[in-house]
Amino acid sequence: MKASDFNTANYLNAESAAALAGKSLKIYDVSAETIREIRKMTIGFEGIERRLVVNKTNREVMTEAYGDETTEWIGKSVRLVIVKVLFKGLRTPSISIEPITDGAKVPKAGK
Repeated sequence: MKASDFNTANYLNAESAAALAGKSLKIYDVSAETIREIRKMTIGFEGIERRLVVNKTNREVMTEAYGDETTEWIGKSVRLVIVKVLFKGLRTPSISIEPITDGAKVPKAGK
């Protein structure tokens, strides 16, 4: 048994998303959730239990690729990429979204 099997977090982080990095993930839902008393946008992916909390950069990337209306994002595919960003003066792993708009073939999650 692994202690990490008991992590009950509802949201993806760089560590939990590492196994999904580079794979095609299809969006099934975009919604607003209150996290620590702040309204945040989240994305649900088919076959993935945890949701992605969308930061400003990823929101701008998605809007540029698929438009401002989030209902238009449903059914679209993206790749998650783990990148290092500066956070509180430290280089920290973070999740970056890459929309798949050119029909590029990438492995599906879980394959």
